[in-house]
Amino acid sequence: MFAFFDQVPTSTSLLLQCGYRSKACTNHRATKLDGTLHKLCEFHRRKANLNQQRLHKRQREQRLHKRQREQRLHKRQREQRAARQMCEPVENRSIKKAHPSLEPVVDPIFPFKHEFGTSGYNEYCPLVGAGGPSLAKIWAPDMDFLEQLLDDMQSMPPLDDTNSFIV
Repeated sequence: MFAFFDQVPTSTSLLLQCGYRSKACTNHRATKLDGTLHKLCEFHRRKANLNQQRLHKRQREQRLHKRQREQRLHKRQREQRAARQMCEPVENRSIKKAHPSLEPVVDPIFPFKHEFGTSGYNEYCPLVGAGGPSLAKIWAPDMDFLEQLLDDMQSMPPLDDTNSFIV
């Protein structure tokens, strides 16, 4: 059966052989840093490590793609939800979003009261002397206010050139 006595497998030589499962490997097992033996020879260890690294890389990429897909989905859902809220009628919106306080937060800039109604509809007049595109008509009280502003600006003395900025 065996031509030489040295080729006969013994229990000791089987313990030192590579434990690769797919086929018989007669290489000696690799040695760890602490002196104990690995299960595989150096060739099969490197091959197994490369396979494991490829598997981990593929799993990382799959997790990354899944996370990106979920982020795109959540972003799309948020945009659709915002679009639906813009289109839904006011009475269907939740009460939490309503602002019950109608008092102004700051004092008004103009001391006079603004009224928006149709009672003085016949008092508005067009803007006189406006060239270019047609402008909206201005109410008579607003026109009076603009005239006061113009009069105030015309009564101011002109600026002197001593304060001008020289480049």
